Amino acid sequence: MLPDGVFEHAVKLASDAEVVLVVGTSSVVYPAASLAGIAKQGGALVAEINPNATALSDSADLVIATNAGEALPELENLLNN
Repeated sequence: MLPDGVFEHAVKLASDAEVVLVVGTSSVVYPAASLAGIAKQGGALVAEINPNATALSDSADLVIATNAGEALPELENLLNN
């Protein structure tokens, strides 16, 4: 169980986000799994990093089909250069 207000705060952040990275999750555990859809409805680009297809894969704007240990260091390198 989350402390009071935590999920509501996450919804607000997701609604206002420009980009959301969904990393290494099955995207089936609610209510957290709903955050990517909330972000997308708010206009965010939703990118999924996961070696396996998930319930989110079809609606994500970008799917990077590899594990987080490979993708995130490369993403960091691209953003820093």
